[in-house]
Order: sequence, then structure tokens, then C-alpha cells
Amino acid sequence: MATTKPVPGRFPAPTSEPSNKRIVRTTDSPNCTGACGWLATVVDDVIVDLKPAAVVVLAGTNDLARGVPPATIQNNFTMMADLAEKNGIKPLFASILPVSDYHKARNPMYERTPARPPDAIRSLNAWLADFCRKRGYIYVDYFSQTVDSSGRLQESLADDGLHPNPAGYRVMAPVVLVAALVGKAGFGHRGLALSTAGVAVSGCAALLVLLRRRLAGIHGRDLASSAARIAAASAVMGGAIWASSHAIGLVLGAGRAAALADAAVSIPLGAVVFTLAGRLLRIAELDLALQTLPRRIRSLVERVLPC
Repeated sequence: MATTKPVPGRFPAPTSEPSNKRIVRTTDSPNCTGACGWLATVVDDVIVDLKPAAVVVLAGTNDLARGVPPATIQNNFTMMADLAEKNGIKPLFASILPVSDYHKARNPMYERTPARPPDAIRSLNAWLADFCRKRGYIYVDYFSQTVDSSGRLQESLADDGLHPNPAGYRVMAPVVLVAALVGKAGFGHRGLALSTAGVAVSGCAALLVLLRRRLAGIHGRDLASSAARIAAASAVMGGAIWASSHAIGLVLGAGRAAALADAAVSIPLGAVVFTLAGRLLRIAELDLALQTLPRRIRSLVERVLPC
């Protein structure tokens, strides 16, 4: 959790950084829903210090391990929601992640299911999903994306059967991004495409950095030139699709027929406009992509959209 306050024994107060610089802080009892953990975080960090538009709550697994009754955990979630709403903060509640015993041979402490029974996790997640549905909150479903066929946390997503490793967080990041963009940010179904594109671009950027270090150079200027041309063609395509969707909406309104007409017209239009813009901008990658098309379709495209 970000805060400007010093955290004894963890992080010093920022001194040399700008006054608005914020550091990452966790609660003294992470992933616990009670007054020692997330409830204190909601009051101290979220409401008093940060005042964000929304907060994602991932908590509960340590409550189960400590034998906290389900009714108490549910009451803690409810109080967090009430506190957040009263202060104009939109709460998003994340499911409790599954656990596993796959790594107990490495360390007996990594036998996780006795303290956190899978059935108890499923039961609490079911309550949390229903709670979010009834109160109109966004439910961030990490569980379904990280569980395996036996109901355990996928072996490759954690090194101790409990805490996600980098591979685990790579699975979780798109889930919360989709939830935030589709629900909280108000993008609707467009948020799904935006979040997917965002994750893909971020992953691509990270890979480029790694490749550049490994290969001592990756023709950065050529890549930047191609990226700029592709971005320009995409902008033209986006404008054409927006104009098409707007025109269809004005004529047909917002019903099912309008949605079908929008998809039938705007998607092909976008493909044609992008291809035309790409050929005018001489995007080499587009020509390579066209070479993969069947000969008849490729010939048609070249006749209709010549260089």
C-alpha cells in the first residue's frame, strides 16, 4: 500500500525524494481481514492517507490459517466495504487464491492445505462473489485462473504452495486489469480489449529490453520507425471505426440490431482502413502478414488496395 508515512522496521520516511513521492507499504499482518490487517489498512492508508478512487482487497487466507470463523471474516469484509463506500472509495474484492502441497518435499512447512482447506477457500470465495453481486462491486476472480484440475494452486505459479511467484503474478495482473478497466473505469466491453492490449504491449516492451541486453542491440531505430507507422495506421483505423459506430448509433439507436450492424460494418471497415493506411505508410510487417494469406485473397487485396 502506498503511503508517505514512515513504517517502523520496514521503510524509512522519504527524505531526498520529492514530497509527493510515495513508497509501498504492507499491513503489519498481510492478508488478514481483521483490525490487525486490512481493516487497519483501509482506515489508515486508504481513507486517511491516499484517498483513491478505488481499492483492491485481497485478503482472507491468513484468517483461514488462524482458524478465524467464516462469519467473522465475512463481517470484516462487510465493514471494509462500508468504510470504503462511506468515504467515496469503490472497493474491488479479489478471491482468495488456492493453495497446494506440491512443494512440501522441499520444506514441510509448504504443506498448505491442512491450515487452508480447499473447501473452506471455495466456500468463502462463493460468499464473496455473491456479496459483490448483491452490492454491485467488482469481483476479481484470481481463483479460477490459478487453480488446477485437482483444486490446488497450479504448481508452476508458486514456489511454496501459497505465495505467487513471478509466473503467478503474470497470470494475476491481467485479471485485475480487466476488472478495473471493464468495471471501475467504465469502459465496459471496450476495457477488455484495452486491458489485453495493455498487457501485450507491456510484455512486448519487457521482452525488447531483455533481448537488447542479450543481443547487444536490436536495430532500435528500425523498430521505432515501424512502431510509429503502425501506431499511425492504428489511429486512422480507430478514427474510422469510431465514426462508423457513432453513425450507426445515431441511425439505429442502442439496441441489438445496432450492435449487430456495428460489428458487421465497423470490423471489416477497420481492417480495410488499417490495411490501406499500412500500405500507404509502407509498413513492411503488413506486407509480410499479407504473404501468409491464401493466394486468391492476397491477389484481391493487392488489386483493391495497391501500394
